[in-house]
Amino acid sequence: MEILLCSVPTENPGEKLRRKRSEGPRPVMLKTAITSLNEWTEKSGFPTCKFYDVDMLYPSDEEVEKYFRDNKSDVVGLSAVVSTTYKQVKRLARIIKKINKKTLIVCGGYLTSAANTILRKTEVDVCVVGDGEMAWVGILNYMKEHLSNGKKTLDVDKLLEVKGIAILDDNEKLKFSGYGQRLSNCDTSFPSYEFLKSGLQDDEEAFKNYFRPVYKHDDFLFDDRTWEKGRKPNVAATLLTKGCVAKCTFCQRGSKGYSIFDYEKLEAHLKDLRDNYDVGFVALNDENFGSDKEYCHKAAEILNKYNMLWTVNGIRCTSVTKEDLIHYRKNGCCTMKFGVESGSQTILDLMEKKFTVEDVKKAVFTA
Repeated sequence: MEILLCSVPTENPGEKLRRKRSEGPRPVMLKTAITSLNEWTEKSGFPTCKFYDVDMLYPSDEEVEKYFRDNKSDVVGLSAVVSTTYKQVKRLARIIKKINKKTLIVCGGYLTSAANTILRKTEVDVCVVGDGEMAWVGILNYMKEHLSNGKKTLDVDKLLEVKGIAILDDNEKLKFSGYGQRLSNCDTSFPSYEFLKSGLQDDEEAFKNYFRPVYKHDDFLFDDRTWEKGRKPNVAATLLTKGCVAKCTFCQRGSKGYSIFDYEKLEAHLKDLRDNYDVGFVALNDENFGSDKEYCHKAAEILNKYNMLWTVNGIRCTSVTKEDLIHYRKNGCCTMKFGVESGSQTILDLMEKKFTVEDVKKAVFTA
């Protein structure tokens, strides 16, 4: 069985990029969901997925069509991280089905909160809603049996035995099998750079987008430690936690809960960055850094152990005290960005932020 995973750009199809991916000041965020899906594909006895990084390469329709003609697939997974990927999902699904009507197209990511629209308005066959790893493996197991039986049509009832999917039944009614299983903390892994590289069609310049020289990244420029002799020159983006502890009204979240990484995996990830990619700076793109205080204190110490300076791009104002900030600063933290959203208590209450303007002031002025 031929299995392929695709990233999906957030720009509209045909839209000219305002700048190349390589021209941004910050490293491109890792495709964590895609690499996790491949890891669980391999763990479940299937061959390694092919990867086509459509987001990074930004190919034309003709290039996409050529790729799928050269790489025939039984199952294609589209990773649609946000709502603005909708038109790209529609475009990619159309091209894939043009080449092979029998290809099963699976869409995952936060876009699938609109599964009803996706399934009716695009050529996507199945949506994965919520955490995708176990649902993806379930779909692959179903397809393995389906292909061996030589059936021409999908058995919707059989497919709905897989938790975490949405599909239209034979009467065009939307069916949802219920949220699937979440991974435990110990099962959550950091992305493989080698797998990410495999999706770039031997484009070495594109791979460099995962790293940036520190002088381009303004979060580090005002910290004297940045210029210390012997520090590795590159910045990489990563996550130390996954998920969120809040339920703000403006946010659609298909994946519930809050997860942390195994300390040994974190150490291996940082060692890989330092030794193989000249990384001495890490931009943490967590949504809720600090919510698990014990873990984040220990993670900060591990970052410091590998001589990494780091920034935090998402932290709640109620997640830190002065003592926490002192600890993080001592262990290499340069900047933190609080998710304030508004200086109006009325608006904060409407958004159900669960903190006050005074909480914001306390965090900002303590920092």
